Amino acid sequence: MKYIMPLMKYHIFLGFIVKKATSAGDIRDRRLSISRDRFALFVTSMKSTNSVLRGTAKKITPIVTGRAADKRNLKVRRIDINDIDFINVGYACTRKLENCRKKKRENGYDDDRVDGQKDQIVSISYDGGSRFLDIFIEDKEIRTIFCQTLREIKETHEVAQHFTVDGDRLLRYIWFDLKKNKDGNVSYDDFKGILDRVNLNVSKPKDIFHSFCSENNINVLTYDQCVTLIHRIRDDQYGKRDYASKPFFFEIWKKFFGDIEYVSAQVFLENFLHECQKEYTTTIDDVYEMIEIVHQVESSSSFVNLRRSGHLSIYDFEIFLLHKMNDAFDPDHQQVYQDMNLPLTDYWINTSHNTYLVGDQLQSKSSVEMYMMSLQLGCKCLELDC
Repeated sequence: MKYIMPLMKYHIFLGFIVKKATSAGDIRDRRLSISRDRFALFVTSMKSTNSVLRGTAKKITPIVTGRAADKRNLKVRRIDINDIDFINVGYACTRKLENCRKKKRENGYDDDRVDGQKDQIVSISYDGGSRFLDIFIEDKEIRTIFCQTLREIKETHEVAQHFTVDGDRLLRYIWFDLKKNKDGNVSYDDFKGILDRVNLNVSKPKDIFHSFCSENNINVLTYDQCVTLIHRIRDDQYGKRDYASKPFFFEIWKKFFGDIEYVSAQVFLENFLHECQKEYTTTIDDVYEMIEIVHQVESSSSFVNLRRSGHLSIYDFEIFLLHKMNDAFDPDHQQVYQDMNLPLTDYWINTSHNTYLVGDQLQSKSSVEMYMMSLQLGCKCLELDC
């Protein structure tokens, strides 16, 4: 079995045939696969050739959007692993599946494709629970391995998010919207568009682009090269950064620490966490642990090699500010911490009225899917109607 599992997973990355439920109530053949970098799910029309699918997989960047493919490849739909909320197996409880069932019944036929094949159904919720990919995977072994693999990839991705910079993840989304050449690289015009979208204002950006290309003996940029160049510009290595567009954390750093490159854990605790953020329960041991986590965050910044043990640089400070560790939400409140022995009327309860409706109360339809969406949003009280 230990030899079969890797072989099956390799088969999933190459792609396999599934049945996909459509909004119109039809069931169509599709090819399903996971990108080579493990960060995108492909749903490909059977009209697309294998060469198209493989070509797209080669070009795919580490993170892509969940929108439809660009005009050059309309037959491929991509879903970002990061956008997937949950996976349901064996339940016909989405609007698309309900439409498939209803369409056959309206035509006077009993439809066993849905209720008679529930065990084959895999529903993938994405984009905050607002969208579903509903597919039928006939082979039980492939179905099991696919769901297991997808869950493992998502868990790994969620852990990895703690060790990547938010700006780098944003760039990956922007990257896929660009008009890249056939090799997936960008020219100066595309790069200038990236600078505008990430709000980096520099003088003579064309000179910077060509200087970087000359240094690396290239004419266009790959994704990794683009990340590196943007970090260099942001770090102002070319001396052409518009001061007005310097990151917000520069001024915060200067206000609390002055014109220095590093601060010790003790100074950071007293000047920022205690004085600024009023986190009086935070201890020096907490700060050392935080610094260790920050130093593990991957960054293309040239300053990553200048990190000091037990100290924070200004770029480490930026990572901390945008990291989950600095979330305004108190993580201790993820568990019940209030007194739960009071009368029910003493509590605010997240409730849902007419949960089953997909729209307004007078004209819209009902769907089981709305219960999943409500629970995903944190509702504790749902309305059931018969």
